[in-house]
Amino acid sequence: MSIIAYENKDVKTCELEINKAGKRNEEEIIGEIRKSENIAGEEPDFLEALKNAETYAPGTEPILLIGETGTGKEVFANYIHKLCTRLHRRVDTIFRLNCACLSESLIESELFGYKKGAFTGANSDKKGIFENADKGTLFLDEIQELDKGRQGRLLRVLTNNIVVRIGDAIERKVDVRLIAATSLEEMLRGEIFERFSYIIRIPSLRNRKNDIPLLAKMFLKNLVEKNGIQKQWSSEALAKLRINTWDKNIRQLKNVVTRTYANAKGIPSEEISPDEIRFDTQSGEQKAVDALNLPDPHEGFVLNEFVQGIREKMITKAIEKAKNNKSEAARLLGLTPQALHQYLKNK
Repeated sequence: MSIIAYENKDVKTCELEINKAGKRNEEEIIGEIRKSENIAGEEPDFLEALKNAETYAPGTEPILLIGETGTGKEVFANYIHKLCTRLHRRVDTIFRLNCACLSESLIESELFGYKKGAFTGANSDKKGIFENADKGTLFLDEIQELDKGRQGRLLRVLTNNIVVRIGDAIERKVDVRLIAATSLEEMLRGEIFERFSYIIRIPSLRNRKNDIPLLAKMFLKNLVEKNGIQKQWSSEALAKLRINTWDKNIRQLKNVVTRTYANAKGIPSEEISPDEIRFDTQSGEQKAVDALNLPDPHEGFVLNEFVQGIREKMITKAIEKAKNNKSEAARLLGLTPQALHQYLKNK
């Protein structure tokens, strides 16, 4: 912050200038953090979520982030954490755990730890991530993957800040700023919502149509700065990006921009045309379809039943491969967790 002279000024004027200087410094820091996290947008719902993150950041109360897969929940968690450390001088470490990436047998010990001898292979005491994150911030992603029992244990931590290791009776007090995220809020216990002081809903990209060109330009600019080969979007290309459905949200848009830039680097024109956009490839899936032993259409053949049978087999196969982890199965299938959950519910 620049030094300000206060000669021959009354106290009120000095206070106003100090506040203005502090405000400028705060805005600069917020701008730096947004840039480092690739945060950009002007749609009202997104700006509301961003403002809530900035408002809630100074405290220590738990925050729940709700949004579809790929909307940027981890980006919001990082943003809140960095605002804490930069603006509010809270020096701590952020720990992360994606509940969808661990089997049911591992998740509880990773969260809460265990006592030596609690089960086969527990050869020594082990702290869980709550104890490791004591005095810091913990980001738990996809908490809907916790079953009702483990959600109950999480509820106890939220209520009393107490952790009990598996196989132990000792209650350990922890001081953790919890930021949790879910893409399927209907799979959470009602009591969980009551214990989160703040809830931030992050809009999907299809509800941020006017932000798509802005984000596409930002991702392309980052690639140009990294690789040194100048490219820019044509207005027609941006229009084509804007009308896409983006079922996988910002993550999908970023991947499309990355593929498009890689392809466009070998093209002389600096401007990227609509035809040069590389949307999600289906070559692998197409090869699998080509390899199928498809029956010849005949009288009595019902296409929908045939397709439904393939769909059920693929979903069953994905769930088995993901060891019954529904979020991971959805990822393997290229579906949102919401879509898979709804399909299984209606089956």
